[in-house]
Amino acid sequence: MNNILHLFGFFNFCFWITASYYFLDFVLWRLSRRYKEIKPSHKSYYVRSNMIKGLLLGFWSPYAINLLISLYLYDSWNKEQLKVLAALYSSLDTVSLYMVPKMQLNTIVHHVAVFLLYMYCLWCDFELVGLTRIIIVYAIWSTLAWTVNLYLSLRVYIEKTNYKLHVLCICAFTSYLGCCIMNWSYQLNSLYTFWNNDEFGFGCLCYFITMLLIIYDDIVLMHYLRKRITNYKAIKN
Repeated sequence: MNNILHLFGFFNFCFWITASYYFLDFVLWRLSRRYKEIKPSHKSYYVRSNMIKGLLLGFWSPYAINLLISLYLYDSWNKEQLKVLAALYSSLDTVSLYMVPKMQLNTIVHHVAVFLLYMYCLWCDFELVGLTRIIIVYAIWSTLAWTVNLYLSLRVYIEKTNYKLHVLCICAFTSYLGCCIMNWSYQLNSLYTFWNNDEFGFGCLCYFITMLLIIYDDIVLMHYLRKRITNYKAIKN
């Protein structure tokens, strides 16, 4: 019954996030002339998707940091808090699947993988052992990379030569790289431990393949951010 309530919370998040797409469109349409000029018009959904994700994850990042401190320093896992954060993170990606048109294939694969991993954790009742534990850690580190989503939304309708946008891009790349390094290190170390303990079964293999697909999307995005940073002077001139 408890997991049914959490599943209801997931759909509740989906409902309010979907509603926020329309609310944000209403606000931006009245506050930003450049937002009105976005071409093609379907890109506005992309803008809203990333802005909502960036703002919500940014708001929840202190909460995520507190969870990480508890995990790394005290090996303390608050199952109920982790369920709430996981529901929020997966609902953001799930909503974008049906709200954002013409999404890139690697991004679609990423979002679908996030949804399936959340369902797996919920089905396992968030047992804090094995795969469930490392899936949760991946979600927490991903939450802390919220500046990337904020940058991806603003770069669509703010001039490429804007210096503040350039600074945000640097911050996004730095935080994203740091979070990915910490995240991937934990994931590889955990999977290697499973292998040494003869616990690397079919589930671990499926998870490893899924992680490779998500990591590919991360690398593509990091390459794009690095390219925008290094080309800033040329773009400005």
